[in-house]
Amino acid sequence: MHDARASTASVTVALHDVAGLGGFFALQAGGRTTAGIRSPAPTGRDSPISPKPSHAATALRSRASTSPPPSSGTPPVLWSPALARVVLHGIVPDLEGPQRADDGPALRVPRPAGWYADRLDDGPARALYQQVTRHLSALAGGVRRQALR
Repeated sequence: MHDARASTASVTVALHDVAGLGGFFALQAGGRTTAGIRSPAPTGRDSPISPKPSHAATALRSRASTSPPPSSGTPPVLWSPALARVVLHGIVPDLEGPQRADDGPALRVPRPAGWYADRLDDGPARALYQQVTRHLSALAGGVRRQALR
């Protein structure tokens, strides 16, 4: 996978272009961690990709009681920007160390990095799946631990 590494410039263009779609497609890279951005944490509830409690409460109040929990919004937050970059730019983003804004669904990664999809030995689907599911697996583990309390 190392030979497939995309240039920083290519990844930056892909990030900027797809972020222009708005909503779940926004994924920023680089910069400094500031107030309003949460860094990674070990539990599902405190995960950078899980909803902030105030967002969760707002989401719960605005949904029917039979709706899925607020954490059900996490998969689109990861899949949307990643899949859009593969489809529109042929780049699988490196989702290492995601951070989430406190005021919405926007994600941030520490640096613009990724791989050219057409240069991956196993194809883009496997790399994309691995990038996203490792975070969802960690979130699921945290949610299970919270549920057992």
